[in-house]
Amino acid sequence: MSYKSSNKRETWESYCSKHSDFIDELNLNEWVFDSENNFREFVTHGSIHNTKDTTYSFQKLSHLQYENLFDFITNYFDMDMQYFTNFNRTV
Repeated sequence: MSYKSSNKRETWESYCSKHSDFIDELNLNEWVFDSENNFREFVTHGSIHNTKDTTYSFQKLSHLQYENLFDFITNYFDMDMQYFTNFNRTV
């Protein structure tokens, strides 16, 4: 593993750790947050391709949870959020 990818993984893990209470509140399987790639796939497609029972509707979120998830995404991903089509459909 390269230093860059290791650092990126550590950055993701640190970010999730700082937001662990919010992540727990969402009540999603922990695999969603296991890696940045899993999370990206999840918010783009609403599921993770190789995992069973992963479909999730962001419409299930309360208004406050949605706002918090929006902040979680934009604070970490910034402009990449435009590619998270499944999440953006609920806007």
